[in-house]
Amino acid sequence: MSNDFFWYTKGKSKMGVRICDIEYFSCNGHKITIKTISDEIIYNGTLKEIQDLVDKNIFIQINKSDIVNLSYIYRFEKVDIVLINGKTLPFTKHFKEIFYKKIFLT
Repeated sequence: MSNDFFWYTKGKSKMGVRICDIEYFSCNGHKITIKTISDEIIYNGTLKEIQDLVDKNIFIQINKSDIVNLSYIYRFEKVDIVLINGKTLPFTKHFKEIFYKKIFLT
C-alpha cells in the first residue's frame, strides 16, 4: 500500500485518504475524525494508533486530542494554532514546547 495514503479500517473495509489532503486528526474517546480539505471522515480508533502510523515530519500533536498536518498551519499563537482554512485549535503548553523545538531546530 502506498505511503501517500493514510489507511484506516471502517467496518470490514480498509479505506485510504491522501496524506496531502489531511488537515488534522481529532480524537474524542475512540471516535477519530479525519478533517480533509473537502470532507470529514469518522471512524473508530485511538490517537495512539494515529501517532504510530503518521510521519512525524508531516504531522505533529498540538494537544491531547489533535494531530495537525504542518502544511496546513497558517500561524501559531500563545494558546491556539490557526489553520489555513481559518479553523482554530487549542495549543497546550506541553505540546507547544515540542512544536517549537521541531519547527525552530530543524
